[in-house]
Amino acid sequence: QPKVFDKFNKLIKNYKNEDKIFFVIPIIKNNKFIKRHKTIYLDANINIRKKRLENRKNYNENIINRIIDYQLSIDKYKSNCDYYIENNSSVLNLKKNVKEILIKL
Repeated sequence: QPKVFDKFNKLIKNYKNEDKIFFVIPIIKNNKFIKRHKTIYLDANINIRKKRLENRKNYNENIINRIIDYQLSIDKYKSNCDYYIENNSSVLNLKKNVKEILIKL
């Protein structure tokens, strides 16, 4: 993972004049990069997560269960994030919630 964070840091330097830079990454516990930057946790009800995965092409029950297990293992870190979005509704609602957080940032 050090190479990933080196890349993030290079991107930050390249976009230093930008007001905001967003990275979409999974939660990584005890990471200096995460601790230095604002984090937004996107969450959804487990049944909704499963339904969304079932709608994806080439996803079988085994893959879906492994993804859900992993997601549940990182859910414990959501309280460490700066912002929280419950994503149980439509894409339109998600966009609205993201815009509200952007205003706060």
